[in-house]
Amino acid sequence: MKKLKKLLVLFTAALFCLLPILSQPLTAQASTPVTYYVKFDTEKNDWRYLVGSTWDDEAYDRELYYMNLDIKDGDIVIVDGTGILEIDVHLSNLTILNGDLAIVMVKSIDEFYALNNSKSSITGTIKNAYVYGDCLVNFNSDVSNLYVYDPTNPCAD
Repeated sequence: MKKLKKLLVLFTAALFCLLPILSQPLTAQASTPVTYYVKFDTEKNDWRYLVGSTWDDEAYDRELYYMNLDIKDGDIVIVDGTGILEIDVHLSNLTILNGDLAIVMVKSIDEFYALNNSKSSITGTIKNAYVYGDCLVNFNSDVSNLYVYDPTNPCAD
């Protein structure tokens, strides 16, 4: 009986110690999307990337192998250059800049932008695609909404 009483007192003391910790509500937070700027380096003849929305020639860029390890669904990718690029995630935003022909394969995209007279071929389901100016885009998968903006003819939007 004394052992049972002692065990009950220890259990009650432990419960009072853990009660403040267990009573705190847990809050879940979605991680914010990371922006990757991917550029084709003609000197190295390879795709390189930086984290951020602009390219800095002075910054240390890395191989795509490392981006593919870190990238997750919902991230943002800006592509600047010509070549074949495969990204095996869902992107919240894909922007193509300055490419003579950027071939990009991706699972799916929420928002796609073609800018600066770029030429691209995109494989992956797209929710909204925005094509500006003299850009040329080949969509190889479904596009829910396609918006084409011609700056020379503002009435055509």
